[in-house]
Amino acid sequence: MSLINSFTLMVGIYTLGVLVSRWTGGRIGSSLFTLPIMMILFWTGLLTVQDVNNSFLPNVYSITMALILVSLGTTFNLQLLKKEWRLVLVCVSAQIGCGLITLTVSRAIFGRDLAFASFPVLSGGLIATTLMQDAAIAKGLPELAATLLLVMTVQGWISMPVISNCVRAESLNLLKNFDAEAWKASHGEVKAAAAEEEKKEVKEPWADRFYKKYNTPYIHIFLCSIWGCVAAAIANWASPRTGGIFGAALVGILLGIFARQTGLITRDPLTQAGLMPFFMMAMIMSMRRSLASLSPAGLLAALGPIAGVVLIGLIGLLVPGILIGKLFKLSLPMSIAVAIQAYSGYPGNFQISSETIEAISKTPEEEAYLKETVVPQIVIGGIISVSILSVIIGAVCAGMF
Repeated sequence: MSLINSFTLMVGIYTLGVLVSRWTGGRIGSSLFTLPIMMILFWTGLLTVQDVNNSFLPNVYSITMALILVSLGTTFNLQLLKKEWRLVLVCVSAQIGCGLITLTVSRAIFGRDLAFASFPVLSGGLIATTLMQDAAIAKGLPELAATLLLVMTVQGWISMPVISNCVRAESLNLLKNFDAEAWKASHGEVKAAAAEEEKKEVKEPWADRFYKKYNTPYIHIFLCSIWGCVAAAIANWASPRTGGIFGAALVGILLGIFARQTGLITRDPLTQAGLMPFFMMAMIMSMRRSLASLSPAGLLAALGPIAGVVLIGLIGLLVPGILIGKLFKLSLPMSIAVAIQAYSGYPGNFQISSETIEAISKTPEEEAYLKETVVPQIVIGGIISVSILSVIIGAVCAGMF
């Protein structure tokens, strides 16, 4: 297959998956739709690994992974973590519980490789999955790499009804004592206070002031590349001295945090450059090459272990998440919904919670109240679990695998 044909096919499959996700309100995620399509194409010989390689998306992924990790590091909002400390504690305890039960019970049942590799995947997020797939392939375990994609898909499917029911229960409970008139009055005061706060003079980081004057995508790419080079150099020195813990992935994330906090780079530069969606698409489609190594018989044999590690990990997430949530006065539905964000994340969590609220709200005031009260906690829980904790867990585990 020619380069342009391979590229068009890869982008077409990915785009179709995104459209299906939009059409179904996230109920059928892009992974759930495109994974079986690509497996069937591989099994029938209509698509080969060489065809994926000919699209040059794997080359793009190889070059830009360091940039993606640096850019992700710049999105870590330390002030948000301080403000939402209760949600942070629920998410951290849930991740610890998931790790403990996965690395003990799942390891005893399904073996060390699947248990260790699946923990970062269960902790949530595409980046963690990709990092562990890279580690599995480097270790000569392509079937395991393909299995991890299926683990990520199954856990996302399980989380959807749980989040929906928890949001429904929490919303109905909040509406029992809801006073629309009192809420509108207090809501107006809160908005006025927020507007007044925004008027206060805040000193912008150097990078933000610089970009306002010289805003061009190439500067974003260049600075990300510089920090990526620094991360690679540090990792080459630190990785063999730390048993792989401080590999390129973790160092890239930490440098992104450092560069943003010191004002040397703007927040989420690749998104501002308009390149993050393309880079993520290149990463996703590149890693799906591993599906070629999974035969129909191999898929059937993997179904039991996949279901096992997902369900065992779910227990590990929910038990400590519920206990810590109860300790710090979070309701049971909200504790469950926040803890299970490791299995979901944005934008699926936002779509599901918003649609649930829209379905049960009887007035515009009720809908607005619930969306401002419930949805932010769900989204923030996803940010903490998927965008922060899972990336760090994946970076550490990938170096140790």
